[in-house]
Amino acid sequence: MSGASAKGRVLFRLCGWGVGGIERATVSVANGLAARGWWVGVFMEAVLDGALLKGLAPAVHIFRADGLGREARVRALRKAIVDNGVEVAVNQRMLPPKEADAFRAAVKGLPVKAVAVLHAPVRFCKEPRGWLDLPRWRARLRLIRSYRRDAAACDAVVLLSKRAVPEFRAFARLPEAAPLRVIPNPLGLRPPAATKENVVLFVGRFERHTKRVHRVLEVWERLAGRFPEWRLELVGDGPERADLEARAKGLPRVAFHGFCDPAPFYAQARIQLLVSDYEGFPLVLAEGMSAGCVPVVLGSYAAVHDLIDGTNGIVVPTPFDAAAFDEVVGHVMASPRLCEALGCHARAIAQRYDEGAVVAEWDALLAGLRGRREDGAMVPKKGG
Repeated sequence: MSGASAKGRVLFRLCGWGVGGIERATVSVANGLAARGWWVGVFMEAVLDGALLKGLAPAVHIFRADGLGREARVRALRKAIVDNGVEVAVNQRMLPPKEADAFRAAVKGLPVKAVAVLHAPVRFCKEPRGWLDLPRWRARLRLIRSYRRDAAACDAVVLLSKRAVPEFRAFARLPEAAPLRVIPNPLGLRPPAATKENVVLFVGRFERHTKRVHRVLEVWERLAGRFPEWRLELVGDGPERADLEARAKGLPRVAFHGFCDPAPFYAQARIQLLVSDYEGFPLVLAEGMSAGCVPVVLGSYAAVHDLIDGTNGIVVPTPFDAAAFDEVVGHVMASPRLCEALGCHARAIAQRYDEGAVVAEWDALLAGLRGRREDGAMVPKKGG
């Protein structure tokens, strides 16, 4: 173990490292805490895509457990905590429940404060289709039990949205005293100065199960003829990309850009679409809003109502209704003044998620958990 740190020692755990919002949020928070004087580690059980690894500051310590089985990964995480004198361990993957089980097993009995973060909707399971739909009832019960165990075993459960707190408490049947905290994902990207053009934008993973990117193409297919001066840009990658590109053949003014820096596209686009069946806290919306993109999104998760209040974008009610979505998108495309007004408000609201402010919230939470006094000394805890 290296020398003592000015503030404390925190380790973030992810079961897999890719190019999604969880990884980007982890990079921002880890770097920010390291800059504030924390010893910071990131433990990743598998690296699926290393593109974002280079974004971690040199001061952030990286631990990898590639290729290990479940029990070996638990032992490796436990060893990283013990060997480095970690005071607070943060599980960035509460879901699926088996990942929460693994984290709790790793920290069990250790003199370490535990934090669990939910980066997904509270009801991350399909609703039962009746009393006889036993598989979905079992999945629901498994999720409730996992949430309850996290709330009992962890010193804090961090949710990304204020609206998620009552929903989480009610779904998991928790008392008012449950250690629930709200810290949104940070806005780490800084788009360049806006140079707006008539562009409709999608940024995200090309994956059908959650993102439903095919809906974006369907909307464009119906609107492209009405708005020949507009074009559709899609930034991202994923398993559905080849199918989506094949589906887009024959559609006018559609471009796929793969995985790349989205900042120039935010600066250029007037409208941003997100039609996912579920999200936790979609960083892409906050990023787009910071560049004045007008979000038109499906209201399928709680955090969307924290992000969008009607003055800075439009939330289309669920379930997905193609005609209703087309009408809203077409109305914004046809109304330059409305588009400009919504974009201006979007920029202002996006400042709530400034990286510095969010890192400060993490700093305060972690310092409180480890019992730091203002002079940096440790305050004894009960039983510790």
